[in-house]
Amino acid sequence: MDESADNEKRVGALRTTFDDLVLPLLKADGADGEVLGFEEETLVVRVSGSAAYGVGSHYVRASIILRALHEVEPGLEVRFDKIAELPTKAS
Repeated sequence: MDESADNEKRVGALRTTFDDLVLPLLKADGADGEVLGFEEETLVVRVSGSAAYGVGSHYVRASIILRALHEVEPGLEVRFDKIAELPTKAS
């Protein structure tokens, strides 16, 4: 991730918002996430668990994560890097 001097302050404010406001909500729902940094001018956020593939994951990303990050920086481009173990059928 590109965290040049110009982006360090931006990433810091976005990480603080994510960690303080978004992360507790994700963890309460069995999910997790982190701000990875910038690639070009796009912020990359990794999500896992229900925030990645669960029912309502689109709502969580659009209405909770993006809304909180856009409070810090309106119009911010965000890319979600989703990781999750998809549920498997028990034998």
